[in-house]
Amino acid sequence: LTLNTTMNVGQGYNLVVGNIKDTSNNMMAVPQIFTLIFNNTLANLVICEIMYNDPSLSDSLEYFEIKNKGTADANIGGYQITDGVGFTFPANTLLMPDSMIVIAKSTNALVAVFGTMNVLQWSSGGLNNSGEAIEIQNSVGDVIDYVEYSDQNPWPLAGDGTGHSIEFCDFALDNNQGANWRANITFVSETDGDSLFGNPGKSCASGIGFENQIHLVESTQVFPNPTFGMLTIQSEAQNLQYQLTDLRGLTLRSGIIENSNYQIDIQELATGMYLLFIIDEKENVKIGFKVLKQ
Repeated sequence: LTLNTTMNVGQGYNLVVGNIKDTSNNMMAVPQIFTLIFNNTLANLVICEIMYNDPSLSDSLEYFEIKNKGTADANIGGYQITDGVGFTFPANTLLMPDSMIVIAKSTNALVAVFGTMNVLQWSSGGLNNSGEAIEIQNSVGDVIDYVEYSDQNPWPLAGDGTGHSIEFCDFALDNNQGANWRANITFVSETDGDSLFGNPGKSCASGIGFENQIHLVESTQVFPNPTFGMLTIQSEAQNLQYQLTDLRGLTLRSGIIENSNYQIDIQELATGMYLLFIIDEKENVKIGFKVLKQ
């Protein structure tokens, strides 16, 4: 088709096709309507938070966040998510400078848990728990932003099913490098028995205590989990303590973590779920893990 006038960027148009005959001279019974949104702009968008393996039983809290790092309003109507999930931004979707928009599996579920935000619901697909690409393109195929996250180092391991989103905070760096992301430890609520950490639609939290807690989360691992009796606490941090409780909060084991590969024997405990807390009293931070005893 050759247009007499140029389509406006980000505006929706309807292309109506009717009164067409096929080679056997059969006329179309019903006209067909196609929605078109032309947008060849190159907005400065950055994918900056991803919840790809949330703790809800239905995975209803998956989302990713996009920020406009430009200095002007961006009309992103017609932009598409071409990898990860299926989604096209509605006509005349405006994103102001330094503001964020969240794309979610379920807008209702996300707002119910995290509160009101600028959020839209994707139309198909979901975020892979082991990692995949998320790509934004304009309507003529230019790549606006691309992130291929993973559940392996150097990406933050806490993003893989432990209740944490992962976030990108330093916009001078490359957001497609896992080492430039961190685990989100902004506590929100308990979801299906797990703690939930994330802040969709908001800027990264900061502060000395926050950074100390992030370091403890990212430098500490507990394995094997599930376990038949022996737990190993592996951490780069020093002078740590541990506390093992049942789900009612009753302390069953506690002590000092004496080395970087410290073992706890829980063979005598009954089969079931327990909570293991790692505590750094010097920095006044505490993190928790769910532990399944088989």
